[in-house]
Amino acid sequence: MPMSDLEIFARVVTAGNMSAAGREMGLSPAVVSKRISHLEQRLGARLFQRTTRQLTLTEAGQGFYDRVVNILAGIEEAEAYVTRRNTVPRGTLKVTAPTAFGRMHIAPYLCEFLSEFPDIVIDLDLSDSFVDIVGSGFDVAIRVAELEDSSLVARKLAPNNRVICAAPSYLEKHGVPETLADLAKHNCLAPSAQDVWRLQGPEGPTTIRVNGNIRTNSTEVVREAVLTGL
Repeated sequence: MPMSDLEIFARVVTAGNMSAAGREMGLSPAVVSKRISHLEQRLGARLFQRTTRQLTLTEAGQGFYDRVVNILAGIEEAEAYVTRRNTVPRGTLKVTAPTAFGRMHIAPYLCEFLSEFPDIVIDLDLSDSFVDIVGSGFDVAIRVAELEDSSLVARKLAPNNRVICAAPSYLEKHGVPETLADLAKHNCLAPSAQDVWRLQGPEGPTTIRVNGNIRTNSTEVVREAVLTGL
């Protein structure tokens, strides 16, 4: 950060003269003198009494110095505060993730994470509903989906390969679908009203509209329903 006029002024006071202050700051005496003169002109007051042998503060200069010292100390503390925050992570980390994903892949690692970063507080919101990530103030959002056109910064964590499955009892009762088109005749369950499935068929990607007798925003409810044979 460039040396401010206030810092130069304070250094001249503590050093006793402009030459000594300049050596401490790596500035020439001429530059120091020019910066002090500029400061005096801006304030409309003389800060130093200058003689060939010494430099002393005027009454205005002394009062100004007493206040500048506190200002510079406050700036130093503010910079140290930001530096500490950047060096050691601290504060609240607000995270949103799907319910099942959070239970299986986040919850087991919270203890280890907080042991490494004890100044972090985790605010974990698990939901299978769509949320306003920005409006709700989330710092991190984990989603099992493709990011639509968005100003958000996204990073792929892992591939997500899905399969269509059913309980043996369901297939015994309703039969096994032979083609993707047959899915329209079956009870297809998915969270968050996902009634359009994008699938990879023998002839490439295809879209199928499906129906089911349970509508829920919970992937875990869907899983339990499928296991019972719905």
